[in-house]
Amino acid sequence: MKLSRRKFLKSGAAGIAMLSLPGVASADAGRIKIGVIDTYSGPATIYTYGARDGFKLALSQIGYNVLGKKIEVLYRNSRYRPNIALKMAKELVLREKVDFLIGTISSAAALAVSAYAKSVKIPFFDWIAMSSKISGADGHRYVFQIEVNTDMSGKAMALAAAKERYKRYYIIGSDYEYGHAIAESFEKNLTSLRKDVEIIGKSWFRVGEPDFGPYINAILIKKPDAVYAATGGRDMVPFLKYVNFTGLYKKTAIFDYTATDTATTEALGDSMPDGIYGGAPYYFYYPKTNQNRMFVQSYKEQFKKWPVFTSPNGYITGNLLIKAIKLVGAVDKERIINAIEGMSISSPVGKVYVRAYDHQLIAPVYVGRTKKTNKYPFATAADIVTIPGDELKIPVSEVKKERGL
Repeated sequence: MKLSRRKFLKSGAAGIAMLSLPGVASADAGRIKIGVIDTYSGPATIYTYGARDGFKLALSQIGYNVLGKKIEVLYRNSRYRPNIALKMAKELVLREKVDFLIGTISSAAALAVSAYAKSVKIPFFDWIAMSSKISGADGHRYVFQIEVNTDMSGKAMALAAAKERYKRYYIIGSDYEYGHAIAESFEKNLTSLRKDVEIIGKSWFRVGEPDFGPYINAILIKKPDAVYAATGGRDMVPFLKYVNFTGLYKKTAIFDYTATDTATTEALGDSMPDGIYGGAPYYFYYPKTNQNRMFVQSYKEQFKKWPVFTSPNGYITGNLLIKAIKLVGAVDKERIINAIEGMSISSPVGKVYVRAYDHQLIAPVYVGRTKKTNKYPFATAADIVTIPGDELKIPVSEVKKERGL
């Protein structure tokens, strides 16, 4: 049958339109393209490399292939800057035609990328950033938070602090989204649990602050019983170096989420003070289960280093995505989102699941105190207490309220 020029153009336009529809696979039907945006230079890499390597481990275990399609991963360094992260997200979607976006350690960057992902209807998996806004107030259909958020982690630290004798607290933190969010959660939960607790002062330092001396002097003048440090990924190690150098930890108790994580203690080595209260969603030495031991063994064999708290995040992200693609049987973004909603999956910390309403991963937090031993050349967490994710999750009614519903 002879095809007229008008009919040919109409059919071509229809084909282009089909390829542009949300949920329809990219033009390269033989590949699944994933764009990863994170900080791959500077101090934060002690955490970002962990998520990246956990993700690589998950994909290597299936040979970077699912449904007969090759998985191609494109990595971009956002240098901890939200504007660069957003620019790279646009480049990955518009030029590289990725099917999925993943990242990032910066909460500000994650919120920017999340908003863009929503506008173009591309699923975005936040695997480190912890701001509760990501799955809470600013949450939407196209974002998944594969990390315990600041509401949950702040509550975990507050539960630990409430059991101690301290009454007068000073709060210090990184002056950006994560720092304020986790400090707010800690204060809200602690003062609710303990009516005798008083916050006697607060101070905020810029991200990347080179000199913590004046801030520590301000704390010493106030003479608090305890300090809650809301330090972000870039500031964690430099801040704790000052805590050790000035001997602040000898004068007041220090609470700092992820201070007990292997990435932090290994980076600090002998400069890591003993007795710092910290929390993490994972330690390579805890929980003591066969599942975790197998994960650690595979991770060490492939990367020649210990997994850190972000490593399971990357591993869980990869396995959630793989499981959903297999269930759907196609790279159909809308159906993949539906499949992940409510999905549970085995992980190094046991069964975890994605809550259907807000796409928040529900997983435990482990709280302990730093302690040096002869077993490892760095401090580990001692006296670990497990707080189940279901005890930390924020009620859906509160999430709806945050979203104005």
